[in-house]
Amino acid sequence: MTRAIAMLVEESPRTVDELLSPFGELAASGLLQVRDGNQYLAGPEARFSIPWRVNYCLDRAYADFADMRNTLLGEPLRSPVGYSDYDHVAADRDLIAGVVRGAISQSAPGVNILLYGPPGSGKTELAKVVAEAAGAALFATGEDMRGESNRSERLADLVFSQRLLAEQPRTALLFDEMEDVAIQLIQRGGSKVFLNRLLETNPIPIIWTSNELSQIDPALLRRMTLAIELRRPPASQRKRILGRLASRVGLTLSDGEVDSLARRLDTTPAILENALRAARLSGGGAEAIERAALGIVRAVSGMIARKPGLIPEFDPLLTTASQDLGTLVDKLVSSRAKAFSICLSGPPGTGKSAFARYLARRLGLEMVQKRASDLLGPYLGQSERNIALAFQEAVEAGALMVFDEADSLLLDRRDASKSWEITQVNEMLTWMEDHPLPVVFTTNYMERVDTASLRRFTFHIVLGFLDRPGLRHAWQVFLAAERVPADGLVFENLTPGDFVKVRKQAEVLGVLDQPPRLVDMLADISRAKPEASGSLGFVG
Repeated sequence: MTRAIAMLVEESPRTVDELLSPFGELAASGLLQVRDGNQYLAGPEARFSIPWRVNYCLDRAYADFADMRNTLLGEPLRSPVGYSDYDHVAADRDLIAGVVRGAISQSAPGVNILLYGPPGSGKTELAKVVAEAAGAALFATGEDMRGESNRSERLADLVFSQRLLAEQPRTALLFDEMEDVAIQLIQRGGSKVFLNRLLETNPIPIIWTSNELSQIDPALLRRMTLAIELRRPPASQRKRILGRLASRVGLTLSDGEVDSLARRLDTTPAILENALRAARLSGGGAEAIERAALGIVRAVSGMIARKPGLIPEFDPLLTTASQDLGTLVDKLVSSRAKAFSICLSGPPGTGKSAFARYLARRLGLEMVQKRASDLLGPYLGQSERNIALAFQEAVEAGALMVFDEADSLLLDRRDASKSWEITQVNEMLTWMEDHPLPVVFTTNYMERVDTASLRRFTFHIVLGFLDRPGLRHAWQVFLAAERVPADGLVFENLTPGDFVKVRKQAEVLGVLDQPPRLVDMLADISRAKPEASGSLGFVG
């Protein structure tokens, strides 16, 4: 093909080869997209194509370069949040801003910063915030105003944007979802080499974001100037951001509403701002904000944030425990010692997680919660690494660490059949003993927990079934029926979770106003349990 082109333009084949190579000047400038190996000159699979941004600007007139730049790249990105809204990652935030500032002032090539973490952790907003703090105009690249770009087009767009801004002072680029192009590059050696070179020679700083690192070649990660992990901001920080955004859009919320929304809406500042604006325009309040935010989250990701259940965060009258939990919490709050551990055991639905959340709030701490499935991995050393990372996350967040399903994490070592099972328990206990903040373990199966491990806990609290006063209170809280049994309910094996289940069933069946039917439903649950007793139902 290149020989024919050389003959037509009267140039040497070597010159044409160099010019049209995937590593040639035209491709490197972003003016031409070259698909290595394709033999067709035209059509969707053509070897050569003009990137959409270049094609877009060919038939337009511009007042000056800035006009053309802003038309092609859009206005510099601005964040609805401020620098202080990332105080929870202050050290990383300051480091990133310093690197961007230094790269600009020294015209340093090959500066690439990767921000990675789950959706909603604020990666894109942090990129905007640090760029602004560094005095850089940040432009988005790899995004097609016409619609969805394929991976090759996103990469070509990045190259073109770089060349467009190469001589422009105090500029930087943002490339979201790096893993999207990395999936293709894993399978295409030539493209991988191309991106490796790009990461070593880019003339202006690039901030990359990624939700998932597993698809990114380690060779690319090694070329990053910085790689910073972001986790979802704690509720206290979300509360601060939400309050600031509400003031910005002119919406008045009470402190209680801000606190409740911050706990319930674990999403990005951009989505929160749009939801607040929708509420203001509609004349709505907290409920409208939540509905609008969850609708956007569902549209963007197909997922919806979990809402708190019917069980209160903590209600002493709904808790039967081996010791007075209210008194214990008061003493823990007043104590200077924060390095303690609690094992909460008892049947499902007795309120173990609710108590852990209450304890965290009383202590003024965020809560990091992990299940066994979050930690246990099939590969050698993976579980131990995940355990270490969980404790590290709690330390960095200044949070109460909660491990659910302790029976899977602290399996009785006497029953271990493999060496890694013993190693896993030892690793967990070592981290627990050295941890400077509170740790709570919950389990429904205390008999499976390593007995030697149990002695390591500062407190072991057993939560049991509801007593007579607890049953009456649960009836009032969850069922709100017209008549509470005069002499109480005689069930010996029910939990608050059972009342929640009956409430849901009754709402579906339309029998919330029929106390005898509600009692029958509770009796069915009680009889289905292995601990069922012979005396059920009303007394008197």
